[in-house]
Amino acid sequence: MIHIFISHAHSDKIVAELLKGLFSSIFGEANVKVEFSSDESPGEGISPGANWYNWILDQVKSCDMALLVITPSSVNKPWLLWEAGAVQGVALAENKSNNLLPVVFGLSKSQIPSPFKNIQTTDGAEFNDVQKLIGEIADRAANKKGIHKRLIVAESKIREYLLKLNDTLLHLPMTITEQTVEEWRQRISDMLKSNRGSEIGVIERWLRVAYGFEESEQTKPIDLRLHRMLGDAFLSNRAFDKAILHLNNAMTLSPRDIFIMRSLAQAHIELGQFERARGVMDKITALDPNAFSDNPECAGLKGRWHKKKYEKSENSADLKKARDAYAAGLAQNAKSYYLADNVAQLSLLLDDEEQAIEAFTTALNALRTLKEQNIWSLATRANAEYFLGKQSEAKKSLAGVMVFNPGLRELEAIEGGLRKTHLFLRKKEKSSDEALHELMDQLGSE
Repeated sequence: MIHIFISHAHSDKIVAELLKGLFSSIFGEANVKVEFSSDESPGEGISPGANWYNWILDQVKSCDMALLVITPSSVNKPWLLWEAGAVQGVALAENKSNNLLPVVFGLSKSQIPSPFKNIQTTDGAEFNDVQKLIGEIADRAANKKGIHKRLIVAESKIREYLLKLNDTLLHLPMTITEQTVEEWRQRISDMLKSNRGSEIGVIERWLRVAYGFEESEQTKPIDLRLHRMLGDAFLSNRAFDKAILHLNNAMTLSPRDIFIMRSLAQAHIELGQFERARGVMDKITALDPNAFSDNPECAGLKGRWHKKKYEKSENSADLKKARDAYAAGLAQNAKSYYLADNVAQLSLLLDDEEQAIEAFTTALNALRTLKEQNIWSLATRANAEYFLGKQSEAKKSLAGVMVFNPGLRELEAIEGGLRKTHLFLRKKEKSSDEALHELMDQLGSE
């Protein structure tokens, strides 16, 4: 009996199984013993609890030929090179280096790892190479009792094997490399720039198909950058469960990343998972005690946490805490019109006209300094101008908003802010419904 050992990455298990099937069909199971670590056949593979290195050592010592399977899925995996290095080391120590044969699939010579470029390789997906491999096995088996070349049947068996192999190679997962990650990052970026965020679910599914991740492996990290992009994309599209999934994967790869924590906490807040959000924010505080005052986004996160709690509980204490959280951030970031606008809006709800005036004035000063021209800077400007009695300026700012072609969700948010401001002004008899209608006309509304 001839003994063949196949060294392979776990993702290439099916390739090892096809090779075993090919050899057994040509030479007969009684005449060839094929072993590989992931073989799940009864009595085959590595036994649970067995010493991996000792098992490899025994296989290389006893085998007549050691085949090293290299595919696009495994070529850059350190585990493959580690096992292959062990195989090669044992082969050299046992003076069996001529028994080691790399079998490549879907790779050019330049893609073969450098430790094996000086060794003659076999293309496991090419008929002539496979036929030569069968011949080599037959030659080595010629002196073994009960072994016959049986090459008459080899051609049809090889062709059957190649048909199965072609389908198998199609489904082998893509290797996670810098090049493939950058390709997927560009695809996601192009989709978002084209305002096709609704397609993010399909992109995510195809990415997992490409990398060979099953539905049950969604919590298995792929790449920090991809998970961060997908998490933020799902967050923008209000698919908060999906956002949390990817941001948690990103956290697994970068557990002290405050940027990721911030997005993760936001997703929990939007789902009303306040305790989980607080747990994430507590981690941020532990890493940087000043994060929620010095950083506008963190200050806004804390403010939103309290504001969302208020919307659910209608407890005025939560509303005041929300306003104070935004105000604490504004005290350190006077040029943040986002924080100033939130302080002003929440002051209106608290019937604190004095602080609302101060915050809206701060927002306008910040906008004059920054000179930003986008949907939200102009919408913030319009609301502040309306509250401060500058109706004509507010109309011009809203006309500027429309230049940027805001979407329905953006228009609804802008209109909602104006209506809240109007309710306060009307209660104070400082504005009329006609004034509000003039502003809405600029947005194409009533």
